[in-house]
Amino acid sequence: MSENKIQYLAYDIGIKMRKLMKKIEAVQTVLVDKEITRSEERIIFPIIKDERGHTIQELSDLGGVDKGLVSRTISRLEANGFVTRDKETATQDRNYKIILTSKGKEFIDNKNARVLEVLNKWFENIPLEFVQKFSEMLDTLLAQNGGAR
Repeated sequence: MSENKIQYLAYDIGIKMRKLMKKIEAVQTVLVDKEITRSEERIIFPIIKDERGHTIQELSDLGGVDKGLVSRTISRLEANGFVTRDKETATQDRNYKIILTSKGKEFIDNKNARVLEVLNKWFENIPLEFVQKFSEMLDTLLAQNGGAR
């Protein structure tokens, strides 16, 4: 492939990526919640993902976030009824597993339903294999350029 062709493709991809980012930002504003911030969601994502519960240290390690920040975030989420410290998992050094409450599970279910609704609109006229290929391409790009953050 000629150098001019590569430069044109890079420029074209850059323009399309900026347009896509604007659309994603517009969707994100629709999905913003008053009850849980995006940073709080990111911290509890491992709990949402596998529902087994995690200690503050595990959440800190998984998210690459300071343990103090995780602890403060969990305290806020606990005060608002989204998570709880599972007393049955407490160890002698007071390491509790943090788990979602029924309110937290309901919140996540509602959020997932809204996200699914938006994604279905985005991809309704695109064959599933194209969407899967797009996802694989994004994974490849992220892996080659410093990983997903």
